Amino acid sequence: GVSGYPESRFITLLLYLHDMPSPTAGGETSFPKGDNGRGFKVQPGKGSAVLFYNLLEDGNGDDLALHAALPVNEGEKWLANFWVWDPKRK
Repeated sequence: GVSGYPESRFITLLLYLHDMPSPTAGGETSFPKGDNGRGFKVQPGKGSAVLFYNLLEDGNGDDLALHAALPVNEGEKWLANFWVWDPKRK
C-alpha cells in the first residue's frame, strides 16, 4: 500500500450535495499535479461527482490523485466521500 501501510484507497468518489452561492464562493477540489502538471480545480455543484483512482495498476500510489479541498469563501460546502479500498486490505 501507499506509505508502507497494508491498506490503501483504490478509488475515491466525491459527490457534491449542493450548489455554491457564486462562482467566487470557493470550495473547489484542487488536483495540483493533474493535467500534465498544470493542475486543475473542480467547482462543486449539486448532483455532480468526481471519480479518480488513488493507485496505479501496480499498487503504487498515483501522484496525479493528489487533491485538496480549497477554502470556502462564501456559504457552505457539502459533499460525501465514497471510498473503495484495495482488495488486499486487511
